[in-house]
Amino acid sequence: MTPHENQVINALIASRQPGFSMPSEFYNDPLVYRADVERIWQRGWLFVGHTCQIPNPGDYFTF
Repeated sequence: MTPHENQVINALIASRQPGFSMPSEFYNDPLVYRADVERIWQRGWLFVGHTCQIPNPGDYFTF
């Protein structure tokens, strides 16, 4: 992400107000999505379950 994009994301984070929903950009802005992917999902492995919990094709679990 560019420094400007980081500033935009940080400004959105700073604008959060406890007790209120987050600004709509958190839900539908491609920049926020990309930041989530880079800052959370691509940093390392995230363990969410084990294959023994979903032994059959089509099985799933929620967390």
